[in-house]
Amino acid sequence: MSDTPVSIAKAPEISIIVGGEKLTGWTGFNVVRALDAAADAFAFSLPFDPTPENVERFRPYSPGVIEIRGDNERFLRGYFEHVTASTQADSRTIELQGRSTTGVLVEWSAGHFPGEVQKLGKVTFLATEAYKENVAFEFSGMTFNQIAVKVAFPNEVKAFPDTPVIEDVAIEPGTTCFKFLASLAAANGYLGIPTPAGALHYRRDLGTTPTVVDLIEGQSPVISVSTTHDMTKRFHVYKVVASSTGNPGVEAFAYDKALAPNIRGSLVVEPQQQSTDYQQAANFARARGLIDSYNTAVIVTGFAFRNKAGAQQFWKAGDVIRLYAPGAFILKPSKLIVRRATFRLDESGGQITTLDLALPEVFSGGYPEVVPWED
Repeated sequence: MSDTPVSIAKAPEISIIVGGEKLTGWTGFNVVRALDAAADAFAFSLPFDPTPENVERFRPYSPGVIEIRGDNERFLRGYFEHVTASTQADSRTIELQGRSTTGVLVEWSAGHFPGEVQKLGKVTFLATEAYKENVAFEFSGMTFNQIAVKVAFPNEVKAFPDTPVIEDVAIEPGTTCFKFLASLAAANGYLGIPTPAGALHYRRDLGTTPTVVDLIEGQSPVISVSTTHDMTKRFHVYKVVASSTGNPGVEAFAYDKALAPNIRGSLVVEPQQQSTDYQQAANFARARGLIDSYNTAVIVTGFAFRNKAGAQQFWKAGDVIRLYAPGAFILKPSKLIVRRATFRLDESGGQITTLDLALPEVFSGGYPEVVPWED
């Protein structure tokens, strides 16, 4: 592991574009880019002059498309969904919050799709009359991507690579699109990552890429490191049972061998889909326990850094870094994956990023044989 301090890239220029126009004077900038989520998120405020153009641009409940860029790289594309306008004696402000495009799937109910699915990629907006819902709560003989087109249209949701044909899939009425697709993906060993273009991609290879940078506590650009370890989120064995009435049989096991069985016992999981890959479901249940039980938060200066090749790179979810912080129980240089990157401006306008890190093996269905807290 290199002892050479990480080179901080020149502070990138952040641009916020609404309706093709670049906004100025904004404050309170905050963007969250995360793994295992339906969408990325943003919030910021700016002075508000209620001209006819601005009223039209920021009108509440309108399909306000927003794009956030750092220099020439897109951070996020989505919609502003929460609009808060306020006026005081000497100022008017407006606060915008929202998510990347696929965030709407968190609220949409699954089990409907418009009839013009074959035009996916060409249709950018459907008139209300054209959006006639054809209710479908069961699919048979289709891959994940074929099902996702019907459930998530017109949003792009894809698995890389696509799954084999899934024989029978059922949607419980009232289940949201994201919950249904995320559970179907998890049952086949996939976790989601929102893209800067506003899509949602599911992958099985997260955490397998080379490290992009080495970080050491007390050295630039690290401001602080903290870790949390919660044993109540983990179990010794995860048992997957088949969906059935009566006495269901155990179909698969996944062991967290670091925990004693007399202390942490077992967790029984019953997948919703009968066509589940049961071993993948068991591995995912174990992965979920490890993801929820361990987190490392590293606060660094800057939104970008110079990677090992010397190129400017923004911090982003999915990257693997190597971290050494014995004061935070990271007792040896350890590979960790960025599960969430939160970008904000401090009181003086300086760029600060909080990196939430996790064990990389669990994001590809594996089990960590070496962990940071053991020397």
